Amino acid sequence: MGMLELIPHISELWATRRDEITDDAARITAALRDASEYAPGEDLDPTVERIAFDELTNRFDEEHGGFGSAPKFPPGHTLLFLLRYWKRTGNPRPLEIVEETLGAMRQGGIYDQVGFGFHRYSTDSAWLVPHFEKMLYDQAMLTMAYTETYQATGKEEYAATVREIIHYVLLNAIPSAVLATIKS
Repeated sequence: MGMLELIPHISELWATRRDEITDDAARITAALRDASEYAPGEDLDPTVERIAFDELTNRFDEEHGGFGSAPKFPPGHTLLFLLRYWKRTGNPRPLEIVEETLGAMRQGGIYDQVGFGFHRYSTDSAWLVPHFEKMLYDQAMLTMAYTETYQATGKEEYAATVREIIHYVLLNAIPSAVLATIKS
């Protein structure tokens, strides 16, 4: 069914069954509200964190950094979890995993060595062959990961990468996003 058939059908249902539709919408809204209730301030069970860390350690690519095999996507959220886990536990392994991954990505083809910024993913497991597309959300997550790793280690190479990503975003990604918004 295409939009031309769908719109008159929706209009007819609204005219003939409005009360039923409104009741269904209220039930769905209440169910979503109940499902999304969260009690802030509750600490995460350390066992859950440990299980997550163990699982990530098992999936870690010791040869090339990152997790799993090709294609490899920049694991921004995972790296941020590992940095927080390292800080909470004092276990050096999470920071080692983060540094190995960030170093391999920065030296690989997934990183645009000329124009800066990270490509969306690597088509191989060694981060060498990029998929030639750059996503703004990847730049944001990796900026956070490189910044926090710089704060943890004081190593200038991480700060330099942050500056290069920001340079790319300011010169390319933001003007393109504004232009795309204007054209919409």
